[in-house]
Amino acid sequence: MMSLWFDVVAMLKALWRFLGTPIGVWAMRIAICVALLACGELHGFSRGVQHEKDAQAKRAEQDRKAVKALTEASAKITAKAQVDLEAANQKNADLALELQKKAKTYVTPKDDSACRIPVGYVLMRDAAGSGDAPVSPASGQSLGTDSGVVLSEVLENDILNATAFRAATNEIKAWRGWYASQAASWNAKTTSVDTARP
Repeated sequence: MMSLWFDVVAMLKALWRFLGTPIGVWAMRIAICVALLACGELHGFSRGVQHEKDAQAKRAEQDRKAVKALTEASAKITAKAQVDLEAANQKNADLALELQKKAKTYVTPKDDSACRIPVGYVLMRDAAGSGDAPVSPASGQSLGTDSGVVLSEVLENDILNATAFRAATNEIKAWRGWYASQAASWNAKTTSVDTARP
């Protein structure tokens, strides 16, 4: 152990003597320059890493803000579609109520007695409403037999069907408008993967 220590001391003394020579001075200067360059490179690398971390944090914040803006815009579009649909359906319901009240005025009992609704008409209307093939009349019953349904009932049924149709149409229009608005908002606020620049 002691001889190892003497060896180290002897090496340091030899190094010191070498550094006192002109070649040793130049070797020391070169070593100092290399050390300074290495430190500069390490410092530059760590600055570059920090710069990239800062840039990534900035991009993440921009992305968070963009997502928030897109989410808020989407929520506004959905809320507007819901309000518009409710208004259209309320208007539809009010009209149906008004028409039902006037049905007996427009089709009077005299009109009911003057018009005969055949069984065939009722079977076909029911089939069209249900989306199924018409049911055959009861055995021995003619399609032309009076069904007992009066014209004012047909009118009331037509009002109900038209009201349901308009409600379905309102919903389809609302969904189509909602989709178009959402797509326009998305396209305006985002970049597709295909067109994104590296």
